[in-house]
Amino acid sequence: MAAKTRISWADTTWPITVGCDKESEGCSGCYAMKDARRMESNPNSKVSSVYSDLVQKTPGGSLEWTGIIKTLPERLDAPKQWSENRLVFVCSQSDLFHPDVPADFIAQAFDVMWNYNQHRYLILTKRPERVLELMHSDAPAGLKDVNRGNFPHVRFGVSAENQPNADRRIPLLLQMEIDNFVSLEPLIGPIDVSPWITQLQWVIVGGESGKYARPMHPQWVRAIRDQCEQHQTLFHFKQWGEFLVEPFAHEKLLLQHRENETVLYKAGNSKADKSTRTLTKGDTTYYRVGRRKAGRTLDGRYWNARPEEDETPILAPHPIGSTVTIVNAGSEYDNLTGTIQTIQPDDPKNPDFNGEEASYYITANGHELDQAFGYWQLSPAGEQRHE
Repeated sequence: MAAKTRISWADTTWPITVGCDKESEGCSGCYAMKDARRMESNPNSKVSSVYSDLVQKTPGGSLEWTGIIKTLPERLDAPKQWSENRLVFVCSQSDLFHPDVPADFIAQAFDVMWNYNQHRYLILTKRPERVLELMHSDAPAGLKDVNRGNFPHVRFGVSAENQPNADRRIPLLLQMEIDNFVSLEPLIGPIDVSPWITQLQWVIVGGESGKYARPMHPQWVRAIRDQCEQHQTLFHFKQWGEFLVEPFAHEKLLLQHRENETVLYKAGNSKADKSTRTLTKGDTTYYRVGRRKAGRTLDGRYWNARPEEDETPILAPHPIGSTVTIVNAGSEYDNLTGTIQTIQPDDPKNPDFNGEEASYYITANGHELDQAFGYWQLSPAGEQRHE
């Protein structure tokens, strides 16, 4: 089993082990627990049997891992079946380097990655100490050979949710002689990455989602983003999570309607209203608008960087009614300033489109232009970065 994924920093997941246990504070609301609970109820017994007995509900109603780890050798041949090259998130529902995953099975996974090197593989772990142990001990044949020279298409990463876990895991990651990345998600506190930033190749940041989500302050995200920009480290912003602060919480939503069988979007109500729950921490008020409404734009841009692609930030969707300047559209339109009237998604069947997947219609000099424009052809007039 492998699936195309909505995770913005990968193309495909490759869940070859399932089950885990909580390693640190960031694990409390792990999405993999919710996935396992949902899949255990799948009417297809071939699916439900894989996920059975992995999680249980506590008396308080939250989910906990049972500690059962399952390896799924029947899924190992998935990369062989993919026709197009993919960026693959390995072990998306577990941790390949969990102590209960046998070293022989890990070696089999690397054998597959060796043989199907047309794909690129991302391995994310909270247990870098076991990676180093297997690389430098009496590991099965093949694991000692895991390095940048032999596996240039494989990238190791660690996740860290706060400073103590970043301090513990990132130095271990940097001992590995292979390309690297870090996932600071869910970011539940500020992290200073400056001690390692010149050695890090790619940084992902994301807020927490789910019933028990904790808020993420924009200052934490911007500090990491700014350090990455200063040192030319790839930066990817995945999501805000459940919460937004002002002024983002009162940005306008887009409302869908149809005109002549064409799906268009116009300005709707703000993301937060009088009924929106709030949470105050320190001097900051957070509005719980939900993950979908919160979105994944930071300071008016998508920060989509992935290795070997999308290395610079791109403009976020512009609100309807906002003033923009047209750029990169030819001499007839360049430098015209106008107002966005409507937005049309490239795929009318996709209600969750983002600004990269849409055409924008502009009124300039008193009339609507016949030409539609993409996000990359529009620049906010008088744009200023939020500080």
